[in-house]
Amino acid sequence: MLARLMRSPVVAAIFAAAASVRLFWIVYVLRPPNVQLDFSTFWLGAWAMRHHVNPYKYDLTLAAYRLKVVIGPVRRANYPPTFFLLFYPLSHLAPWHAYWVWCAFSVVILIAALYLLVAAKKIVPPPTATILIALGVMYLPIQIHFEFMQVQLLVLFLLILMWMALERGNDLGAGAALALAGLIKAFPLFMALYLVCARKWRALGFTILGLAIGFGLTVAIVGAQAFWFFDTIVGHLNPHPGYPFIPIVGMAGAIVRISQLLVPDDSNHAILVARRIVELIAEITVLALTVAAIVRAQNDRRRAEYAFGLCIVAMILCDSNSWPHYLVFLLMPLSQIAIATDLGIAPLSAPVLAVVSYLLTELSYRANHWRVEQMQMTTASWFGEGMFLATLMVFVAAYALTTRAAEGNRAVKGERDTLLSANAKR
Repeated sequence: MLARLMRSPVVAAIFAAAASVRLFWIVYVLRPPNVQLDFSTFWLGAWAMRHHVNPYKYDLTLAAYRLKVVIGPVRRANYPPTFFLLFYPLSHLAPWHAYWVWCAFSVVILIAALYLLVAAKKIVPPPTATILIALGVMYLPIQIHFEFMQVQLLVLFLLILMWMALERGNDLGAGAALALAGLIKAFPLFMALYLVCARKWRALGFTILGLAIGFGLTVAIVGAQAFWFFDTIVGHLNPHPGYPFIPIVGMAGAIVRISQLLVPDDSNHAILVARRIVELIAEITVLALTVAAIVRAQNDRRRAEYAFGLCIVAMILCDSNSWPHYLVFLLMPLSQIAIATDLGIAPLSAPVLAVVSYLLTELSYRANHWRVEQMQMTTASWFGEGMFLATLMVFVAAYALTTRAAEGNRAVKGERDTLLSANAKR
């Protein structure tokens, strides 16, 4: 019955309509009253750099006040200089005009990313693809992404292009996509781990070359102020617990937050040491499992694809400051799990954990904000842990898919037409 519903054009039309309404609500109804975090820091950083003011060195509070944007506590830039350089065109526009251009661009990138993930290979029927794309649009982290008007959707799109290039044997394209993602937001360079473990040395070499050329061009255009970015990296590596209304979903930050909830007075040296040991064990475990899965999947095209999605989840968990809007990257492993389930090759644990994670993320965020509005901060923090647990669930699901994909209900060696032909014969 569920399979029939997933292939029904009527059901697909209902989901498409619901996703359209949700997207309109997110983009227009929930729009902020003014240009504020995080987009304001992007626009102001580019504006300052274009006017030869070092945004990493100088406090931009006064400039923000004069230009009527709200930057909150982020008084200095903390994004790579290449990102601000690419943002130059928008800094020529008025803040609100730039906001809506970036918003429209983000919507296009979202739909394009979901299309490439779900529909481009034509493995699933069009109604199923439509339903999966609609579910992707309605995924709660998409709302969080637009609330802060972030850049993660662009990075996700580049990582998808990276994988597509790898799949076609285009090492230059893969390296260029990863290099650009790293120049826009440094943490995606974690995905070089996949290239190393999969022995994609040419792609890794092109990534390094792309980084060198991209940063060199940036320095040539913006000057020595580009090097000031490296001073901000140290602060990013320190685990941040987040805030009651928007908790960190990375392991280190989550462990710090949970530790502070359990032991509010964490000034004891022994507690700090124990917490650091737990952080290291957790990160080493995730890295070890990810590396082992990638190495084992080298000679299997389908499992190698799933291993790429697994590496993306590991990237989120191992980043000390992964905010909830980073969960948009989970669209890739979640899409892989959904398609593998439709094909009948996913182990049962993968779709079950994926569905629970999807729902838990929504419920956790809603309950968290409800308790914040009630000024019940401690309770809100515990509700907020649902987003961290949801991320862990996707990691376990992606790991199960990568290592046990052939243990589903049906063994699939070709594309969907081969599968349907085999079913017809049975």
